[in-house]
Amino acid sequence: VDKNKLCRNCQGKIYFDLQQRIRIIQDSQKLIEKSKNFNTRIGRIDILLEHVQALKKYEDKNITTLELSPPEVEKAYLGIRSELIFEDINEEIDKIMNKAKLGLTPRTKMNEANKALVKINERRKEIQEEDKINVIEKKEKEIKTFIHKTQLNEYIEEAKKAEFKGQKSKALDKYQEALYFLQNDEIDDSLQKENIDELKAKISELT
Repeated sequence: VDKNKLCRNCQGKIYFDLQQRIRIIQDSQKLIEKSKNFNTRIGRIDILLEHVQALKKYEDKNITTLELSPPEVEKAYLGIRSELIFEDINEEIDKIMNKAKLGLTPRTKMNEANKALVKINERRKEIQEEDKINVIEKKEKEIKTFIHKTQLNEYIEEAKKAEFKGQKSKALDKYQEALYFLQNDEIDDSLQKENIDELKAKISELT
């Protein structure tokens, strides 16, 4: 029986398993640190966590495995995993929104921004921490505001263009569309009173 109270027959099998798992954990740690690829890093964290979980049974029997205890390693890498996912989601959303802001037409801008909302809905379930959820929800609100402003500006610009060309009927129609849009969106009219009053005045002027 050795210091870990293992009989000679058990030692070989257990120590071989330990060495293999520790090697895989150490190799994974190196790849997680060095790789720039998101999927590689997440994949390696999952492998590491699987083997750390397996080491817990040895620690339960007072057999030393890692320098830090398996629960400490598990907690650390669950935190790293969460942070990597959060960063990746933010990068994806920001990339889409940068494209949206550079769109040549309002329709292009809104289409791209809607892709960002779809991406948030797809990946929202990957985040558990309340502070991270709050950040993503704030981004979501900002994107919806961007879409709203872009749509309103599209109506108003089309109205101004028609007015400039002397197309009074078309201009009136577009101003009415803009007013209808504001009065039927999810935003309280009291918060958009200035825009609503301006549109009503313009409609009255053209009527």
